[in-house]
Amino acid sequence: MRYLSKIIFIESANIKYSEVNVDGNVHFIGTQGVGKSTLLRALLFFYNANQQKLGIPVGKKSFLDFYFPYQNSYIVYEVNRETGMFCVLVFKSQGRVCFRFIDGNYNRNHFIDSEGNILETWDKIKLAFGKDTYYTRKIDRYEDYRNILYGNSQGLGSEFKKYALLESKQYQNIPRAIQHVFLNYKVESEFIKDTIIKSLNEEEINIDLSNYSSHLKNFDTQLIDIKKWTEKTKSGEIIVRKQAETVITTYSAIKFYDSEKRQLAGELVWQLNEIEKQQPKVADKLGKEEIKQNLLEEKIGDLERIFQSKKEKITAEINVYEGKLKDAKTKSEKYAELKIESIIKRVSKKSDWETEKEELTKQKELLESNFVDIMQKFEAQITQLTNQLSTFENLKQNEINSTNKNLLRFKEEFTKEYEILFEEIKKQHQEELQLAKNLVEEKKKAISNLQILKAKTEYKRFYETEIEYLKTDIDSLTEKIRIANSDTKQLNDEIETIKKQWELEKEKIETTSNNQKEKANEQIWKLNDKIKVINEKVENSKDSLYGWLNKEYPNWEKTIGKVIDEENILFKSGLAPEQISKTDLSFYGIIIDLNEVAKSVKTVADYEKEKIEFSKKIELLQKEISAIAEQLNVDLENLRKKQQPKINKCKETIRSNGYTIEQNTIKLNEAKVSSEEFANKAAADKKTELAKIQSCFERTSSEKFDADKAVKEVEDGIKKQIDSKRKEKDKKVDAEQKKVSDSIAEINLAIRNKKEESKKKTDELKVQQKKELDSKGADTEKIAKLTARIEELKTELYFIEKNNPITERYKYDKEQLFDKVEYFKNQKTGFENQLGTEQTKHNIQKQKLIDEINLLKAEIEIIKQLLGNIQEDLIEYEAFKITDCFKSIPELTNEPVTENKSEKRCKLLIAELNEKYYTGIKKYTDLQEAINKFNGNFSPQNIFKFKTNLIEKSEYFQFSEDLQEFVEEDKIALFEKRVNELFADIIKQVGKETTELLSKEGEIETVIRSINTDFVKRIFTGVIKSIELRVVESENKIVHLLTEIKKFNDENINEIGVSNLFSTSEQTREAKNKKAIGLLTQLIKEISDYKHKDINLSDSFELEFKVVENDNDTNWVQSLANVGSNGTDVLVKAMINIMLLNVFKEGATKNRFKDFRLHCMVDEIGTLHIENVRGLLKFANDRNIYLINSSPQSLDALAYRHTYKLAKQVDSRDGKPVTIINRLITNNRERQ
Repeated sequence: MRYLSKIIFIESANIKYSEVNVDGNVHFIGTQGVGKSTLLRALLFFYNANQQKLGIPVGKKSFLDFYFPYQNSYIVYEVNRETGMFCVLVFKSQGRVCFRFIDGNYNRNHFIDSEGNILETWDKIKLAFGKDTYYTRKIDRYEDYRNILYGNSQGLGSEFKKYALLESKQYQNIPRAIQHVFLNYKVESEFIKDTIIKSLNEEEINIDLSNYSSHLKNFDTQLIDIKKWTEKTKSGEIIVRKQAETVITTYSAIKFYDSEKRQLAGELVWQLNEIEKQQPKVADKLGKEEIKQNLLEEKIGDLERIFQSKKEKITAEINVYEGKLKDAKTKSEKYAELKIESIIKRVSKKSDWETEKEELTKQKELLESNFVDIMQKFEAQITQLTNQLSTFENLKQNEINSTNKNLLRFKEEFTKEYEILFEEIKKQHQEELQLAKNLVEEKKKAISNLQILKAKTEYKRFYETEIEYLKTDIDSLTEKIRIANSDTKQLNDEIETIKKQWELEKEKIETTSNNQKEKANEQIWKLNDKIKVINEKVENSKDSLYGWLNKEYPNWEKTIGKVIDEENILFKSGLAPEQISKTDLSFYGIIIDLNEVAKSVKTVADYEKEKIEFSKKIELLQKEISAIAEQLNVDLENLRKKQQPKINKCKETIRSNGYTIEQNTIKLNEAKVSSEEFANKAAADKKTELAKIQSCFERTSSEKFDADKAVKEVEDGIKKQIDSKRKEKDKKVDAEQKKVSDSIAEINLAIRNKKEESKKKTDELKVQQKKELDSKGADTEKIAKLTARIEELKTELYFIEKNNPITERYKYDKEQLFDKVEYFKNQKTGFENQLGTEQTKHNIQKQKLIDEINLLKAEIEIIKQLLGNIQEDLIEYEAFKITDCFKSIPELTNEPVTENKSEKRCKLLIAELNEKYYTGIKKYTDLQEAINKFNGNFSPQNIFKFKTNLIEKSEYFQFSEDLQEFVEEDKIALFEKRVNELFADIIKQVGKETTELLSKEGEIETVIRSINTDFVKRIFTGVIKSIELRVVESENKIVHLLTEIKKFNDENINEIGVSNLFSTSEQTREAKNKKAIGLLTQLIKEISDYKHKDINLSDSFELEFKVVENDNDTNWVQSLANVGSNGTDVLVKAMINIMLLNVFKEGATKNRFKDFRLHCMVDEIGTLHIENVRGLLKFANDRNIYLINSSPQSLDALAYRHTYKLAKQVDSRDGKPVTIINRLITNNRERQ
């Protein structure tokens, strides 16, 4: 028996060294964190070799870092087998986990030397092995390791075969089940299904959906493509056929337009030649008239320039006097504010005040002469104060003068700056003003032109040429329609004759072919009946008398076989034959010599041989039928090739005639309507034209008024901007003036304060002086009065001196401005009157010249109209020459001929050519749209090979030709037949593969019953009342479809696809065919939506399970997450996974040895009751599975073969905690 018997840790997972036996049930005990789960994960790694599926929590060290921290960290698994032990060495190499298989028992000395040191390199370990120990090369891939362990080592080398624990290609569910038990995963039905299926057979049973996708890739589109030619709308239309007819009709129209373009090209060549002859004569006359017009226009220009010169001079004079009047007004208002009259009156008394002051001073001096000392003493002090005050006043007056001077300079500079700004504003709007004035002139000219146009319109004859042309066109179109109708009638009669002849020949060919096929089919039916009889005999042979005789009665065919009834007796079942005596050769008591009877009994081999011969004959007959069908197709095709071109030619001509009739009828109706409209509209249009001219005249007059208004608005705008800037300037000057005034006020305040201070001191001195004078007998009262009056006179004289410049300036302004205001007004009015007179005289002269020009323009306009038409035609032609339209019509380079004479202008002919050309392009666009719309029904891979990515025009035209041939030759029938031949094969293939897929249903049901029975027999605890599995119908949509298709195939195997899939004559067959098509179409859709490439056996059914735990019933579910308490949950999941592991273990391995054991690990088994633990151990051991459990303490040591206690202690060498594993008990009794 093969099983893992021991695991050895060497400097791994905090374990310095430990050997742990696992050759039975094992229990690890110890407190939390001592390393129980560490050991269990190491055991799990032996089976699954997957670092990601060990249940290591996030944030913890990885398996590699924790179990192999050092270069000399190892885990050794010792495995028992029939021929002796082998070991699996796990180690770290180049940063990854690697394996080596060692043939032999584990030997400590191979890894640890005599001094207790762990060997650090493979070279040292290899040396320790010696020559007697065999080992494999390094395995560095987990998948390779698993393939070796589970016996799927093909491709890795034959030397690995002996290290297999079992042999299975489908081993993957073994490690999955083991890890599910350890990690307590929820139980999934998919995993259970997978386990059961792989236990049945190592070979996968599946249906390759990509194969169906390949075969059915375009089946639905092919069906859709073909059906589009027969599907009708509610109104009975077949859209695709209608679209195809649109393509064909549009293509015919394009060819018709090409014919019309050639006719118009000839007319254009003739008309162009005529106008080239007329052009020089008309141009010469126009030149002479235009010279006269230019001379008159030059006179107007000269007149305008002279007037503008005079106007500018007069306007300048007016502006000068306006400025002086404005200046006089401004200064007069300023002087009024200053009260200049009062100032002049005070200034005029200067000499009076000076005389009075002198006399009073002398009187004072006389009174003070006897008191000179006293007076001098006080006068000196008063004089000193007066001088100080005078000095202060002079300084402050200088400041005031400086401030006023600065203000004056500011005003002058600011005035200059704004004068420049005013000029700039005028320049900015000069162009706008000139444009506005020009617009006024344009409107004047427009009004004059409208007056001329009105005169011409009143004498114009409207639509005369058009009406005459339409009359000719109506006669021509009527004749063309008559001829086309007559030709079409003859062609339709011819087509009917060809069709009747074609039908007669076709019936004759088909009758001959059908007779030949009926004879061959009749022979096939007879042979099939014979094969059916043989099949029934062979099928019943084992259970019939024939089978019994072959088994119990040797050489029976030479005795009883010569006289037995083969049809009614020999192959009949249920006869219960029994041999009475082996020596009795009588036949119902009669002995007959049968040597003379020349009859031989056919054996099963004879029947099989006869069936093969019949099948060969059927095959030959089927080939003969195919050859007859092929010959029929050839004959019908030859007949089609003979008759179809004749019909096509007639139809093409009819189509062309029909388009000619349609277009000419439209043109005829339009021409008639146009002719009548032109006749009725001539007078109305003249009236309308005159009304338009009048309206235009009124509108232009209004526009001239608006233009005049615009000129005024521009001029007002300029004035407004200048006024705004002037106000802005005045505002800034006022602001500066206020600053100066405030500054002067401050200075004056300082002067007043100084004066008051000086006066106070002077008054004090005078008081003292008066006291002394009074004491000496002086007339102080009179002296005081004289002194006061003298001071008053000084003050008034100071005012006169200060305001004297203002009075002088006023006298100057009065003389130059105020006294001349009336003169300025008279001069301004005179110049304004002069400007008005010049304007009137200019307008009269100018209007006279304009009237002469207008008369000349009317004459020139007539000539220009004629020449303009010629030039327009020539220019139009030159422009036309470089167009694609011109290049596309080679007839435009031909010589002119009289037969193409036309009264139409070249422009009109070119317009018609362009109209035909662009209509042709439009038709080509319509053709593209029609083709694209038609192609929109089909993919690029359409069954008809219609080219859908058309680019060049030639491709569209060729497509139209091909489509016309396709429609007229009814090629759709050929494609319908071709798809029919593929139809039945696809349905049968689906049925066959689905039957194979579902063939394992019985075996799966048997396994499920066995599992359910096993659960019932071996349920060991009262907690779990029952565990039951069941198979239910698959939820997979594709499986449903495949099953439905199989059923449909079984029921209709001889009825689908034989007749025409698209026929509408047999309703029953058509209904079945439609159902089959629907099933296949749905299958294609589901395959495209399906995420997988195949359907395997597990997809063909669903698995549900039900667990009853005490009163908790999970009901039928496909997944179990939690069942009852935590302990119960662990127990149920472990039992199911162990059972599944046993199912796979028993069925999946097909090797020569089936005697092996596996392990399952259950962490924290303490959550289970002791009885449940015992039951789980027995449940696993009965299935050759050892359980490795862990819990904090041991409760039932005798239930296990080995009990180990784990603990932590500090390593004395490095102070790090290490795990110590001590074996407490080994139970050698047969309880494991």
